[in-house]
Amino acid sequence: GEAFLEIGLVICSITLLTKRKGFWLAGMVLGAGGIALAATGLLLR
Repeated sequence: GEAFLEIGLVICSITLLTKRKGFWLAGMVLGAGGIALAATGLLLR
């Protein structure tokens, strides 16, 4: 889960440099996936 959060953060940072909405959307999707995986891991403990 943490890896998806890190990748999402990097992709969102790329968006600031390129100004392309596609990177922003991909970063948000990966970030949401990372949060979902982290929450699932916490709930399964």
